Amino acid sequence: MNKSNSDTESIMVHLGVGEQAITNAPRVQLNNGSMCIPQHYFSYQHTLQSVEQVVSGIDYSARYPIFVDQDAGGVYLQVGIVGQDNYKTHIKNKLVYGRKWRVEGNLPTSEIIQTAFLAIKTAREHEVRELLRLERQGGTATPFNNHHDLPLMAKNPDLLIDEPTTLAINSDDRLPQFKLLLTDLLQGLYFDHGQFSLLTVEQRRANQYLVDIQLSSACADEWSFGDAGTVTLMLKQPTLNGFLYALMDELIEQSNTHVEEHFTYMGFARFSRSNSVQAIADFSIALRKNHQSTAQQTVQPFFEQNNYDTDQTRVPTVRQGVLGDKLKANLAGFQPLEGILPEALKSLAKLEIADQSSRGCSS
Repeated sequence: MNKSNSDTESIMVHLGVGEQAITNAPRVQLNNGSMCIPQHYFSYQHTLQSVEQVVSGIDYSARYPIFVDQDAGGVYLQVGIVGQDNYKTHIKNKLVYGRKWRVEGNLPTSEIIQTAFLAIKTAREHEVRELLRLERQGGTATPFNNHHDLPLMAKNPDLLIDEPTTLAINSDDRLPQFKLLLTDLLQGLYFDHGQFSLLTVEQRRANQYLVDIQLSSACADEWSFGDAGTVTLMLKQPTLNGFLYALMDELIEQSNTHVEEHFTYMGFARFSRSNSVQAIADFSIALRKNHQSTAQQTVQPFFEQNNYDTDQTRVPTVRQGVLGDKLKANLAGFQPLEGILPEALKSLAKLEIADQSSRGCSS
């Protein structure tokens, strides 16, 4: 067996289930000597079984199991969440389920993995928003949760306007007053089973206020919070509303960072910030050099056809009605409009062609 055949067989062995190299797909040698076919020369036919195999290579946390199932709409991923019930404290572990994330059969394997990554980040954000509790007027609320009645809120926006407490005009008095308001607020503010305490408030410049807070260690292990439970929030104005939004932003950011560092596929933490951005850029450039090579000419027709066939499966149907009219009106302003248009929107492209033809006749 010659080396070329050996390399080809080695590459084919590394194709995953549901993956197939398109005709005349070029091979690329990486800087470490490995040979491969880049994923943009793949076609995909994923099934329930192949998606299960891909997901089985993902690891993050036993508290966030990833399920794969299929219904009339096709294959989907669904993240489970193991935790305490917010309203039944005697239940130590309860399994609930997040939304369904659809997986198209022609979705690249890499995007299936990224879908699972995004699903976990979203599930954790959902939890973060429910774990921040605020005591007010003798009751407890989770004002950042995703279950508020949004249509009802949209009908009554006047009830939701922020009315910040007027602070002293004198800057020397403003910070002490804001510090007192924060201290009072934090007495009724909890995250998981932990409570916040105020450390310092400092003004750096006209629109920059730094607030150091600490979260008690009563918080569950998977919810890391800053260094030794301490973080610094930056506010543009000394308001309680601004503080609460900045706190939620920080909690979500730290949750996302936790997923980035601990989410792995086949043991590789793809989204970890320990990966070199420049090395990733070099890796990407090496895989796409074939677009400028002679070998690219032989694969180009198959490459373009594969992309077109994939794009065809993603064109939505635009129906008559309020939404259809809105879509037509929105997209009418983007002329000329290229791409594979929904059938109901093809008239937009025809109008542009007719307009160009008319101008040509009159000249």
